[in-house]
Amino acid sequence: MKFSYLSLRSKLLVILLPLGFLYCVAVAYFFINTTDNLLESNSIANEKLNSEIMKKIVDDFESKALNIAVIFSKNDAIKEAYTNLNDTIGSDLLMKSIKPIISEIMKDNKINDFQIHYHKAPAKSFLRSWTKKRFDDLSKFRPTILEVSKTKEPLKAIEFGVGGFAIRGIAPIIFDGDYKGSVEFLYDIKDVINLLTTDTTQGDMFNIVSSNVAENALKKEQIEKFYKQKIGNFYLSEPNAEWNKPIELLDETTLNEMENSDEVIVKNKGHIFYSLNPIFDLNKAKIGYVAFVKNNTQIIDAQSKEIFIKVALISIMVIIFIILIILTVDYFILKPIRKATLIALKVANGDLS
Repeated sequence: MKFSYLSLRSKLLVILLPLGFLYCVAVAYFFINTTDNLLESNSIANEKLNSEIMKKIVDDFESKALNIAVIFSKNDAIKEAYTNLNDTIGSDLLMKSIKPIISEIMKDNKINDFQIHYHKAPAKSFLRSWTKKRFDDLSKFRPTILEVSKTKEPLKAIEFGVGGFAIRGIAPIIFDGDYKGSVEFLYDIKDVINLLTTDTTQGDMFNIVSSNVAENALKKEQIEKFYKQKIGNFYLSEPNAEWNKPIELLDETTLNEMENSDEVIVKNKGHIFYSLNPIFDLNKAKIGYVAFVKNNTQIIDAQSKEIFIKVALISIMVIIFIILIILTVDYFILKPIRKATLIALKVANGDLS
C-alpha cells in the first residue's frame, strides 16, 4: 500500500515509531560509550591511587620487618649458637629457641607464613626458619646483607631472591663488641598486593625482573622454572590467574616506557587494567617492576547490563509516549476533522438531515 493511501494516524505511526526507535538507539549508544570511557578513566585513576597506597604499605611493611628483625637479633640463644664450633649444632640450637616464638606470633596474628633468616658474617646463611636449606654463600646476590656487614647498622629494603621480590628488614648481630652476622625478616610482596584486592575485583600480580639481576641471583634451572617468559631485558614470573597473561599486556610501547622511565606505568587492555610499579635497589638503580593487574570484566559487565536495562525501560516509555500522542491527536484532532469532513460531504451531496 502506498504511503499516500494511508490514514493520517497510520502515517504518524510510520513516521514517529522509527524516529522513536532511532532515538532510543542513539541514547543507548551515547550511554554505553560514555559509560565505557568513564569506567576506563576511573579504573586508570584507581590504579594510580593503588600505586600510591602500595608505596605507603611497602614503607609500613619495611618498618615492621625491621622491628621484627631487631627483636630476633636479641634472642638469648644467639651467642651460644654463633660461637658453637659446629654450625649444624649451633643452627639447630637457635631453631629450637626461636620456633616457639614464631609459632606464638603466627597464632596471635593469624599469619600463615613467617620467615626469619639468620646469617653469619659476612654473608653466609646460618638458619632459615621455613626450610632446612642453610650454610650457602649469599655474597654474590645479597648486597643488603653485605651492606649491614659493612655498616653494622640495621637496614630495610626490597631485594630480589629465589622467591621473587621480598620486603626485608635486616638487623646486625653484635656481641662481645664484635659483629657476628645478621638476621632478617621477610614479607612477600604478594602480601601487599592482597591488601589492594577487593571482593568485587579480580586481582593478580607478577614480577618483572631485569635480566642481569635474575641471572645473577638465580641458577639457570630456577629461571627456567619460575621465569619462563622473557620480553626485552626483563624476565616475567608466572601469574596465578588464568586470565592474567603478562606477555599480552606488555606491548612494544609499554616495553619502551619500562626501559626509559622510572615512573609508575598505568595502562589497560580492554577490561584488564594494570600498574607497573618500579623496584629500586640500595643504590637506587631500577631492578624491575611489580605488576598489579585487575580484571574489571565483572564490574563493567554488571554496569553495562544495568545500563541496558535502563535504556530498554526508557525505550519502552518513549514508544508508549509516542503511541499515546498519536492516540491523543487522533481522538481530539483527527476524529473531529473526519467527522466535520463527513458532514461537509453530506451537505455537498444535498443531505441536510
